[in-house]
Amino acid sequence: MRSIRPAHAEPFPSEQRQEVKVDETPYVRFDLNDYSVPHTHVRSTVTVLATGDGVRIVDGQHLLAHHRRSYDAGEQVEIRAHIEALAAHKRASSTHRAQDRLHPAAANAKTLFLQVEKLY
Repeated sequence: MRSIRPAHAEPFPSEQRQEVKVDETPYVRFDLNDYSVPHTHVRSTVTVLATGDGVRIVDGQHLLAHHRRSYDAGEQVEIRAHIEALAAHKRASSTHRAQDRLHPAAANAKTLFLQVEKLY
């Protein structure tokens, strides 16, 4: 007489897996919604692993984000740290952009800015 095998203690993994391209903005589009990722992963391909209640975004073995899953359409689901890091990056780059306009116009502009930085 054969016996029935016992059920596994761990449920069968049922994640939905999808490779997604991050375009110019730091969001991945999945299931009609946008989920934020760090701005450092713009223009790269990441993997979305979705369950019934969560969305994980990974790059290889590195977890980039873990969001609650939304079943609405057109929602932006964000992690505040992703948005703050992007804003800080944009502020820093705009400061340098304004200074770079002076460098070609005045030969000693770079030296002047370096001396001013030392004062502060």
